[in-house]
Amino acid sequence: MAQLLRFVRVIARVSRYQRILYTLSLVAGPLSRLAAVIFCFLYLFSLIGMECFGAKIYNDIDCKYSLPPPASSLQQQFDDSTPIKKDCFRGNPLLNGTDYASESYYALNFNDMGSSLLTVFNLLFVNDWYVTVAGFVAVMQSRWVCRALSTGYKDLALN
Repeated sequence: MAQLLRFVRVIARVSRYQRILYTLSLVAGPLSRLAAVIFCFLYLFSLIGMECFGAKIYNDIDCKYSLPPPASSLQQQFDDSTPIKKDCFRGNPLLNGTDYASESYYALNFNDMGSSLLTVFNLLFVNDWYVTVAGFVAVMQSRWVCRALSTGYKDLALN
């Protein structure tokens, strides 16, 4: 941190950069108010998402193990004695076969405030939004809740 401040102090002495730093200091006030408004929208939609989608997506591993068939020789028995994973799936079974599950987007959920803010922040930058929304549509088994939330979010927060 001290090196960063030292770098800013050196840049402040160069006349070209003095104008840039002065302009940034003038813009800092309005940008902080804009950041506060954006945070309020993120917080509001995180709360709404927690009410609508809370505990619908979880990250439990449900695997059924089976032992390999008996080996004919002693060497094969030591090589193949570990259990074989079979029918292993993580999380809510309604997500089976979706891009949300195959790309392991389980951290994007509305189970708590931290993950809710992460999910809404991710949607703010429109990063694979279709995968995230498809996962919530699959879990809710109803499109109207997801459409209402995504339409409201798009209209209020992104515009």
